[in-house]
Amino acid sequence: MHDHRKIFEYSPWQLVCHRVDENNVMMVTDNDYPTSVSFELLQKVHESPEIMKNVLSDCQDPRIVSNMYRVRAQIDETLVILHENIEKIIKRGSDIDELVQCCIIQ
Repeated sequence: MHDHRKIFEYSPWQLVCHRVDENNVMMVTDNDYPTSVSFELLQKVHESPEIMKNVLSDCQDPRIVSNMYRVRAQIDETLVILHENIEKIIKRGSDIDELVQCCIIQ
């Protein structure tokens, strides 16, 4: 089996091409859509062309197509929450320091 992948970028769009043996599958996305997910989707279309009937609705969110992208997005969301919590802890610490200072001064 011969597998060939290529990306052509025409800002703000990209043409993602996947060739397996004699079959070609292509898609056009914006530059923000992850290319790894595009190739994963094209492989699925090559293996099971009947998924095309749902592809437009299902693939608007890359997390539906790719397990790896879904996990990566969850990690990114967790990091945001973690940073927010750290900022709250630091603020609480400075609030406690101010309270202690007020008690010492009195």
